Amino acid sequence: NLNEWVGFDRAGRYRVSALLHARAWQQPRSVAVNSNEIEIEIVPADKEWLAEQLRQAVAVLDAPAGTDQQAYNARVSAVRTISYLDTPESVREAARLLGTLDDQIARPLQTALRGSEHQAGAIAAMKDLLRLPDQAVTPTFVQTLALMEAAQQFPLPRDASAADPDGRRRY
Repeated sequence: NLNEWVGFDRAGRYRVSALLHARAWQQPRSVAVNSNEIEIEIVPADKEWLAEQLRQAVAVLDAPAGTDQQAYNARVSAVRTISYLDTPESVREAARLLGTLDDQIARPLQTALRGSEHQAGAIAAMKDLLRLPDQAVTPTFVQTLALMEAAQQFPLPRDASAADPDGRRRY
């Protein structure tokens, strides 16, 4: 799934390829494997499409969970959809769902909330949810809220990047 490796912030045409350094079991050297290049076009999402994608994903996750592999895969796919949308509405749903899903399925929501452009809205939604008597509050929910608030209070300096691999450690 390309969305798990690359984020596209703007509509446009992009060329994408992958380079993998693979090492066979018990072999001292790795082999570089390069994929073919493909061209993709990212179009702006319209509000109706975004709302429908969110509605469908939430419906899957709010339904009783099945026990077979197909039901599990549908739930994982729904979580990924919500995490990729990154709209104010999807962030609120991700916050609500974070306390209701098992940790394995909730992990992509936690990652999405922490990386969202709408983090302030996510924090506000999570604080509102804490006040509701029927909202499940799991360790993942509390950890996500604490990490997001800490990141807002103590933002990582811009110079802590790939160009400065020790920047994060120094911070």
